[in-house]
Amino acid sequence: LTIVQHLPSKNFTAGDIKRGLDEISAKFHQRGYEIVSFSSDPGSVFTKCARELDIHMDIAGARSHVPTAEREIRLVKERCRATMAGVPIT
Repeated sequence: LTIVQHLPSKNFTAGDIKRGLDEISAKFHQRGYEIVSFSSDPGSVFTKCARELDIHMDIAGARSHVPTAEREIRLVKERCRATMAGVPIT
């Protein structure tokens, strides 16, 4: 399952990430689900958040990527571009 949370700027902080994760987590809890783990690239703001949250964060090693996450990111970007261009997505 891929969930996207908009961050207002490219210069986001650990606090911005934590607020976004809290919002996503609250939406899941409202529907009776519990987040137990998620994967991330090795950004420094993510490692700071890992210490503060009760969610297991699977952070990839330096200079490596999570292939599943990379594919999902590409899919979300493609859908956003298609929506903005008015092209139907199949």
